[in-house]
Amino acid sequence: MLDFIDFPSNIDMNVGAVAPSAEVIIAKGIEWDDDYIHCRPYGSVAELLNHVRSKAVWQSSSCAPVKEGKFSFRPDSNSAVINECNYIAYNNKPYEDKWHFGFITGVNWVSHNSCEVTFKYDVFQECWYTVNLLPCFVERMHIAKSDDVIGGNLVPDNLETGPMECYHHDFIDWGKMWIGVYVTEMPRGGTPPGTERLYNGVYNGLISYVEEAEDYEKVTKLINQYDEGNQDAIQLIYMFPNICLNTEDTPTDVSQTFNVQTDFGYTPKNNKIYSYPYCYCVADDNAGNSYEYKAELFPQGIYHFTSTGVRNSMPAVYTRPINYAGVQFDNYNFGFSTTSFPLCAWSVDTFKAWLAQNKNSLALGVISSGMNMVGGAFKAGAIGSLAGPAGTVVGAISGAGSGFMQIAGTVAQVLDKQVIPNQAKGNINSDSINIALNKCRVDLYGMRPTLKMCKVLDDYWSAFGYPIHEITTPLWNSRSSWNYIKTIDCAFTAEAELSILKDFRNLFNKGVTLWHTDNIGNYGLDNN
Repeated sequence: MLDFIDFPSNIDMNVGAVAPSAEVIIAKGIEWDDDYIHCRPYGSVAELLNHVRSKAVWQSSSCAPVKEGKFSFRPDSNSAVINECNYIAYNNKPYEDKWHFGFITGVNWVSHNSCEVTFKYDVFQECWYTVNLLPCFVERMHIAKSDDVIGGNLVPDNLETGPMECYHHDFIDWGKMWIGVYVTEMPRGGTPPGTERLYNGVYNGLISYVEEAEDYEKVTKLINQYDEGNQDAIQLIYMFPNICLNTEDTPTDVSQTFNVQTDFGYTPKNNKIYSYPYCYCVADDNAGNSYEYKAELFPQGIYHFTSTGVRNSMPAVYTRPINYAGVQFDNYNFGFSTTSFPLCAWSVDTFKAWLAQNKNSLALGVISSGMNMVGGAFKAGAIGSLAGPAGTVVGAISGAGSGFMQIAGTVAQVLDKQVIPNQAKGNINSDSINIALNKCRVDLYGMRPTLKMCKVLDDYWSAFGYPIHEITTPLWNSRSSWNYIKTIDCAFTAEAELSILKDFRNLFNKGVTLWHTDNIGNYGLDNN
């Protein structure tokens, strides 16, 4: 007879069965998909569940535990609706108290009243509610609207601007034109009113004479006074704008300002468009100097320029930006000089000048020649008398001829001077074209892309934010409707399987838009 071990008497043999209690929701019309271009972070799992329940086609709280990737169930009478479902949520109670979310990838009908759905996890929703985003390298994202000021983001963005056009024109007016004359001495019969020798701190040995360009007849009268023998005293005749006059030997300033937004013609949602290379000011003196200035380097995007004129020896105007690129007041490092002002031409009467310069020597020459003619005749006569009557005649004629030829040469020289045309002096140059066109000034041109390109750029920034290119914590809720985030090696912590965590990181590395509304994909919403 076999001996059996006695069964313990304290073991309860009545093991109760576990009733199916897993909760499953099958939904359709969920607004995001497994491309993860758009994701919808809710404030909590409960909020997400409420949204999924609102889209439910079938749900039960007495299901068998759901196996990962597959679920079989008996649909309601309208079983065809299951084919349109795209989302599943389940909680395998009582074995765990955690909700899982996934995208339905297929529906297989097992029988006329039974079907099986296949699904894969929604990587974003599986991780988001336990995630802690850490500082990492952010390639681009939306910054807070309050930080989107002019110059708030200056990281270069590789975007085409298209052709640029002028949207606002202004200028620094240098005033009316003047004529200046430099001479070495006073003219006969007149004295120039300006006899100062120190101009804006620079010594000049010449005497200065100035008149308004409208009173050019006075300058002509001055030139005519120099025709009588001392025309070479005029060294230079030039023109210059009123800014260079400096009547009290103090440089004259003229300024101009305008706002970068003035006459822009387009109201952008993103202020990056008010920065270079999408917006800038061109300062052009119409004499070969043309420079670009960035709006973001002026305080509050207010363009501010000043021109200063001087007339020390030769006129010059220096133009520079004010409070630019961090330099308070005048920034001479970014300024430019304009010195291309017209040099004028003038003429003198060559004959009058020569006659005036040589009248004394001419008088002596004629008298001397006459004396030579008489003396020559007397001398020749004396010699000729020794040689006989014929010698007398020949010698007298020879002596007289000598004096006649000197006088004839002098008169011929005078006649030559009379037929020589008046001599032009000075310079006729192309700088005078600015005077003819009334362009003796600095023109300021506000430049931007065409209005169509402004919208193209603005829409791009609205959708995908600004380039950041720095290590920082990604901003996922800095806007009212959506935030775009793109990282390199996104850093975070979360409670999920390792494979899901890897996929979650890739979402941010390839770029993802996080929507704060169920109206996903509607870029027409305000995003303040």
